[in-house]
Amino acid sequence: MTTTRANLNILDIIHRMAPRPYTMGHNTRSKYLLACPICNYDSRSGKNTYFTVSEDQQLFKCFVCGAQGNAYQLQQTLQDPNRPTTPPP
Repeated sequence: MTTTRANLNILDIIHRMAPRPYTMGHNTRSKYLLACPICNYDSRSGKNTYFTVSEDQQLFKCFVCGAQGNAYQLQQTLQDPNRPTTPPP
């Protein structure tokens, strides 16, 4: 079975490729908040609000490393063996 862009789910990609806990946000456009699976930034306060996911729009954005895009772009980034794995300074 091949995966097409149309049947990708952004939360499934995160759970499968970079599992991590998340919290529900108050903003309806940024429904899920979690530690960034791309730069792995983890807040010192324990509240990871810098990486947001909109499940209905299938979009993500990290306010630390600047990564943003759709489910397909997230999957491609997480599959890249050369991606940075430490947060920016």
